[in-house]
Amino acid sequence: GGEDGGEDGGEDGGEDGGEEWGYGVMGSITNIPEGYKTSTILSSFPMVKPDGIRQAFVSWGAKLRKLYGTKRVHDKTLNQLQWSTDRGSFYYYNKEANKTYQETIIDAKQYTSKVGLPFQSWLMDSWFYYKGIGIGGGGVKNWTAMPSIFPNGIGYVTNATGWKLVAHNRFWSSDTDYAIQNGGNYKFAVEPTKSLPLEYRFWQDLFAASKLWGLTVYEQDWMDEQTKMNLTLQDVHAARTWLLQMGKAAKHADLTVQYCMTFPRHALQSLEINAVTQARASNDYIPGNDSWMSLGITSMFAQAMDLAPLKDNFWSSAAPRYHPQYGLTHEPAARLQSLVATYSTTVVAPGDDFRSMDVALIMKSCTRDGSLLRPDAPAVRTDRTFLQQAGFYLPRLDASSQRKQLWTTYSNLGGYVYTYILAADTPPFVITEQDLYPSHVPFATTTPNTHILWNLNRNQQDSHTIHPHVLPLHVPSTNKTHFHAYCAAPIFSNGWLFLGEAQTKWTPVSARDRFYNLRIREHHFSVMVKGAPNEVVYIVVRKPAGWGDFDRVNCTLSERGLAEFYSSDLACHRGDPNIAAIS
Repeated sequence: GGEDGGEDGGEDGGEDGGEEWGYGVMGSITNIPEGYKTSTILSSFPMVKPDGIRQAFVSWGAKLRKLYGTKRVHDKTLNQLQWSTDRGSFYYYNKEANKTYQETIIDAKQYTSKVGLPFQSWLMDSWFYYKGIGIGGGGVKNWTAMPSIFPNGIGYVTNATGWKLVAHNRFWSSDTDYAIQNGGNYKFAVEPTKSLPLEYRFWQDLFAASKLWGLTVYEQDWMDEQTKMNLTLQDVHAARTWLLQMGKAAKHADLTVQYCMTFPRHALQSLEINAVTQARASNDYIPGNDSWMSLGITSMFAQAMDLAPLKDNFWSSAAPRYHPQYGLTHEPAARLQSLVATYSTTVVAPGDDFRSMDVALIMKSCTRDGSLLRPDAPAVRTDRTFLQQAGFYLPRLDASSQRKQLWTTYSNLGGYVYTYILAADTPPFVITEQDLYPSHVPFATTTPNTHILWNLNRNQQDSHTIHPHVLPLHVPSTNKTHFHAYCAAPIFSNGWLFLGEAQTKWTPVSARDRFYNLRIREHHFSVMVKGAPNEVVYIVVRKPAGWGDFDRVNCTLSERGLAEFYSSDLACHRGDPNIAAIS
């Protein structure tokens, strides 16, 4: 990382046919002041299965975060279900017929609450504020709501819905009302089509005013366009100063920041800005497109920076809908979109017509109160997919093991590691032990198979429809509408198998958000369960020496949202245990 957004790196062929790597300040910079310093970190990490490349990123990122003292602030929205009006959503520049956006948003809140969709926040995109000069419909002229959009103001909608608010912003137009050059009160650098705020006071005042109408997260979009100004391309400090001022003011106002349309140097710069907690890691979603695919790579970089890798919104229903910009369209891979969003470990944000949303599908991602059920880390492509795509010869693999979009992630419950495997857009291949994450607890030496796998992408009605598999597992060809998602569950040392919410959730054993304090005894085990008050959690287990015989337990949580499951009587006990709940 450099001192600001002006550092760059690249490679070229050397005279001997090898590679030359260069790091330093971008060539567009016109002046470098005396004493200016840059730094470069080279980081290595031993190869480990199945995601050594991801672990190398994590190791590199940890060193950077230690160097800059990065400690991200708490973001109130990252672990919650969110409703989106971003580009690609049904309500992007499209409201209900003969209604204002104000009425549309309130209708959405009332309807989704009625059908049991526990949204906790919403994203308000660029349709609410005044535009000026610039590409893509114009830059920001004034970042306040137009009366035609919210006749009673944004605050009225915030109070009516109770939802936390993520508000979009783009680059500043050259005719922005805030610039002194246009009669405003703040210093701006003004160029033909864009401008850039130059003082911290501007951000203080902007965020103070925005807090009054309910702002929780400030989304800075179009970052690539904002930094294509002559000032940011030629002045070595300009881009860094812009982001530092924004971040400092956000933290002072108890806001968090989302980056979007972000260059890698923006994410690296955020190492100095703890208020930045999330960054878009996928391209813009349009129903039916493949923007989800990039997350298998970009999530590694975001995770290294300790930034939540956001997937854009998606339509949860396959029902065709007409939109003024997209025409008559539908989402053919809604289940895949839902799973990928869940495995991003951050915001899950459906954006289709709220009256046609697939409630059951959306609820596969969260608890009854909208808290997300996440794996421990974002799902990413496995090392083998990278090596095979790069043309490396892997002698242990035959042609039937070639992969393309094969992703993995995991949950670590008391040392027992559950591996989640997503195969989409892959030819036939074989899952082997090399595709699983190792557990830290040794397995019983008498256990012939250490894991049981089952397909998560099934419409299962009861525990007896679970079809267990062992390794090696032959996976047929897949595509985005017929994909395979497996959980590999480790067999406990006493022979018990805990499948968690095997039939109802994409992350059946979320050690991060649902289950904790696993205790293994000679013949039995217990585990703590948490969630919404009085929520019913459907748990699946298998007794030792069983194969296809699974027991399903309806575990009802207490008023505090807690219970403890005991395998000895296949029941949950709701009494407040002498165990502190993980918040």
